[in-house]
Amino acid sequence: MNVSNLDLYDAAGGRDTVVGKPTSDSMSPELAAAMADIPAVGIIHRPNMETILSLHPDLVVGINVPFHNQIRQTLAQNGIPLYINSLDSLEDSLKTLKFFWRIDRSRTRSCRTRCGYQTAADAVVAKAAGKESSRALILFSSPDSNNMATAASFFRRPF
Repeated sequence: MNVSNLDLYDAAGGRDTVVGKPTSDSMSPELAAAMADIPAVGIIHRPNMETILSLHPDLVVGINVPFHNQIRQTLAQNGIPLYINSLDSLEDSLKTLKFFWRIDRSRTRSCRTRCGYQTAADAVVAKAAGKESSRALILFSSPDSNNMATAASFFRRPF
């Protein structure tokens, strides 16, 4: 139900099993093209339960925001598990990638991808060592709500 999870799931090799995608303009052009025929299930702040239920997913993946936690009971009543994660750090992202890989161990791409992500992340951390962290403000907006966070809200290491 959010692009970050979809991107990680795709990196883990799950592209062929996606039945619903978030409504978003922030997908990479490659991912957007690959998901062009996949039904949209609403924006992060307003998942469309009718659409989600109509797709009969084996699992719904969301992020730790109130809008995703609030649908847990409805999904459970329909026999659909909900996986909620946090992507607040590099470690969280790698943990999520590993979880997605474990869903179907036949996808060997994920281990290589995870190792590649870890190597790239380690290189960035090493390059940033001793430098002062940048300040950032991240704004999430929809017609119904606005949320904001600083870089400290998402990353535990300076990048």
